[in-house]
Amino acid sequence: MKHFILSFVCCLLASFSYGDVSPIMVCNAAGTTCTPYYNIDTAYTAANNGDYIYVPGGIFVLNVNINKEIHMIGAGHNFDSTMVTNFTTINSNITFDAGGNNSSLEGLYITGGIYGPSSVALNNLTVSYCHANLFNCYITNSTIRTTIFRGGGIGDNTFYYGINNAISNCFLYSISNLNSSLVENCTGFYYINNVALLLMKNNIFYSSPYSPYGQYGSNNSWNNNVFVNACPYYCTNFINANNNIQVNLADLFTNGFDYYNMHLVANSPGLTAGTGGTQVGVYGGLFPYKEGAVPSNPHVYQKTISASTNASGQLPVQIKVRAENY
Repeated sequence: MKHFILSFVCCLLASFSYGDVSPIMVCNAAGTTCTPYYNIDTAYTAANNGDYIYVPGGIFVLNVNINKEIHMIGAGHNFDSTMVTNFTTINSNITFDAGGNNSSLEGLYITGGIYGPSSVALNNLTVSYCHANLFNCYITNSTIRTTIFRGGGIGDNTFYYGINNAISNCFLYSISNLNSSLVENCTGFYYINNVALLLMKNNIFYSSPYSPYGQYGSNNSWNNNVFVNACPYYCTNFINANNNIQVNLADLFTNGFDYYNMHLVANSPGLTAGTGGTQVGVYGGLFPYKEGAVPSNPHVYQKTISASTNASGQLPVQIKVRAENY
C-alpha cells in the first residue's frame, strides 16, 4: 500500500505543477522512490525489474515489448470515473516477451490487444480492470479478471493451451486453446474451441453458442451456466450440472446490452442461477465487476477548484479520491 500512496501523492503534486500534463511515475516496489517521465517508452526502459509504472489519463503509444517484470497501472477506462483524469489509453498493442513473468496490467484502455509468446509460457501474469480488443498469449498460473475484451473475431483470445489460469468476471466473446483452467462469472460467449479440462461455471452465454465453425472440446465441466440457446454439443457429453438452457435474452439484460451495463433484469433467472444460488455473469462471484472499473490505486474521481479565493485569501479546493480493495 505504501507505493500506492506515495505515487498518488507524487502524481497529484505533479498535476498541480504541470497543469494538464501529468507525468508517468516509475516507483520502486517499496514505494520509497518515484521518478517522473513524459514518454512511456522512456519510463519503461528506466524501470527496474519489479517496478510500478503509474500512467496518468491521456493517450500513449507503447513501442517496446515488455521483457521484465513491471506493474503498469492506469487511471481507468470508464466514463463515470475518469471525468477528472480522463482515460488512460494505450494507443497500440501491449506485447510481452518471455521475460515479462510476474507482471501486471490494470486500469488501461488498450486500442489494440494484449499479446505475448506462443511457444514459451508467460508465467503469473495479472490483468485487471482493463479494456482491450483481444488477448493472444501463452500463459500459465495467471489471472485475468474484471476486464473487457471487446473483439468479436473467431480465434480472438487464444491461450496456446496454457494451463492453471483463472479467468473471472470478464466480458469476452470467445476462448480458444485453453486447458486445465477456471472460467467463471464471465459474460458474452458465443465461440469456445479447443478447450480441455476446463471448469466453466456461473457464466452467461448471451448469444447462440452454435456456429458454422468446427468447435471442439473435451473433458470439461459445465456448471451453473446460463445459455440463451442450448449447451454446445461438446459440453453435453461431459460433466454438466445445473445449467439454465434456452433462456430468453430479454430475461437477462436491462436496456439491451453494452459493456458498461451488464446488469440483469429484475427477476432474471440469472440472479440465482450460480453456485449456491448466487448471481451469474460479471457482477457475481468473489470478484464482481465494479461500477466505474476503478483501479486499485488511489484515484481522483471528482475535483472542484473555486474560481476565486475566500475572505481569508484561501483558494477552496475539494478533491475526492477512492480505490478498490481488489
